[in-house]
Amino acid sequence: MNNIKSDHLVSAGSILIGAGTIMNIAGIYFQYNYSNSDEEADRCAIFRDWRMVGQDIEKAIETEGPSLLAQGVGG
Repeated sequence: MNNIKSDHLVSAGSILIGAGTIMNIAGIYFQYNYSNSDEEADRCAIFRDWRMVGQDIEKAIETEGPSLLAQGVGG
């Protein structure tokens, strides 16, 4: 299972960037994922959100599925 992140519209940071923003050493610290349009950004974010939902469902099936089948649920 590939772990997917749903952080497309969130900037990536680090402790050094956090410390640097306090002193404002190099100016711009945060890089965001840019899209050509609002619609493209929405499509990308919704796509990643649904992939996260699918990942959660897959994990639930892997962890709970065998015990449910043993109980006779869903089989």
